[in-house]
Amino acid sequence: MGEDRKLDTYKVYKAIIPSEISAVKFAVKETLQYIQNCSCIDESTLFELKVILNELIINAIKHGNSYDSSKSVKICAEFSAKGYVTISVEDEGEGYDFNCYKADSGEIYNVNEICEFPECGRGILIVRELCNSLRYNEKGNAVYVRKKITGD
Repeated sequence: MGEDRKLDTYKVYKAIIPSEISAVKFAVKETLQYIQNCSCIDESTLFELKVILNELIINAIKHGNSYDSSKSVKICAEFSAKGYVTISVEDEGEGYDFNCYKADSGEIYNVNEICEFPECGRGILIVRELCNSLRYNEKGNAVYVRKKITGD
């Protein structure tokens, strides 16, 4: 699968930002600008990508790097010929047990009942609802989301 995905990828954006909340707005804006320049994308999808990026980058800074400004966050956006963008956000933290937030972990959370979801972890539920797929690396310090951005 990894080799097939590499063959399918035609444009890649990469950035490394300091692990500081003040860097989030610029990183999200710059990443979205690149996505807009590479693809015809509607306002609704653009807004969803903004929410996804904002949530994932803040999680990396806050939970992954513990606000340690000597650490950084890596952001990558890969475009596929099939109309998808895959966004990865990786921190320098120890990782975490992402299985505790899986919807299939026994407790089902309905997006309409989002106020009932614990404060910590609510953002991942929102991201999961806004993208086509979400996965983590084995360590738990990198998240990968895939989202359809063009209608084909």
